Amino acid sequence: LIDPPLGWAAVSGRRRMWGVARESLWKHPLLAYLLDSMGAIPVKRHTADRNALRQAIEILQMGETIGMFPEGTRSPDGKLLPAQPGIALMVQRSRAPVIPVTVIGPYEMLPRHRKWPRRVPLTIIFGPPICFGPEATREQICARIMEAMATQMTAHGYPMEPPSPERAALAPKETD
Repeated sequence: LIDPPLGWAAVSGRRRMWGVARESLWKHPLLAYLLDSMGAIPVKRHTADRNALRQAIEILQMGETIGMFPEGTRSPDGKLLPAQPGIALMVQRSRAPVIPVTVIGPYEMLPRHRKWPRRVPLTIIFGPPICFGPEATREQICARIMEAMATQMTAHGYPMEPPSPERAALAPKETD
């Protein structure tokens, strides 16, 4: 839950970053105001939301940046989950490079079972851009992004393996 505001804060003043968030978050008036002011695009989860995809591709084609969280949800155990296919579809359609950004510490700060955050150090790591050719499959794109994030975590003292496809079953089923 802390990753999106951290991401926006990390690039604030340097570059405009749009975001993608689950549509149900707009039900809360204060949160809706904050999401709109940050330039978030509502997305219908667990569907192929063509409107959100179209908006995101238009933004990327204008040379803007979109912050996305490829796993689509919080990890139940602090380990990486596989990327959702929507990020790969956006990369294929827009041909935009991907800058893998990894945040270390949010799980320790606020795991799913806690109500209040703990004070822990947080680290945000921006990796080098990854460009994908037209021949790259969605599976390859997703795997490469998660490999880059695992490498960044390991390099910063938090050993991590890229997620196996089987870990997708561990993703919490959040209700919208």
